[in-house]
Amino acid sequence: ISDQFDDETVALVHALADYGHYVQAFLANSKGWTLSENGYYISEDGDYAEMDRFYWERYNYDGIARDLEAKAISRDFDDENIVKAPYTVVLDSDTAIRVYFTPAAGFNGDVSAWMPGYQDEAYLERGTDGRYTVEIANIPAHLLGETYYIFVFTGENCFNDIYTMHTQVNVSAMSYVHSVLTSAAYANNEKAKNAVSSLYAYWQAAIAYQDAH
Repeated sequence: ISDQFDDETVALVHALADYGHYVQAFLANSKGWTLSENGYYISEDGDYAEMDRFYWERYNYDGIARDLEAKAISRDFDDENIVKAPYTVVLDSDTAIRVYFTPAAGFNGDVSAWMPGYQDEAYLERGTDGRYTVEIANIPAHLLGETYYIFVFTGENCFNDIYTMHTQVNVSAMSYVHSVLTSAAYANNEKAKNAVSSLYAYWQAAIAYQDAH
């Protein structure tokens, strides 16, 4: 049936299958799921059937990491009231980026955020751990390499004045791929590296499909 579709469509379908297969294995490992092999349904014990259809056997981790060097996350802490900004990418029913801004000890002032080109005042949510989260949700496949510029201000700074003291984070979903593939913490974690590599391949296939159509 694949001969009924152009190469870009077939490549995108295959990349999506690979992404589902490798991300499911990664999430199963991190969340403690048991993958059943007897059908595509949630089993009685709440676990999931394995997504065993995939096409790409092995990814070139080093090559992908080199290709994404320009997408590496960057952080600029001009504001001493913010001391850390770790982040993660949510690989779920949709793809999202979450950046967690950690205030300095004893800081209890106002915090605001701005994301030019994405929305005006970014939504900040403060967690029970005291950190402030900015989430970029529902990122479509062809925009997984899109860089988002997050400015966070504290105290009485105006949220849309980038010339005041601020914390800036430049990040994309591909930043996370680069982080995993270059991190010593994941050096021996094939499931994590395959998962993020499949996300990269899916992004590339989505761009090729969009360009062709």
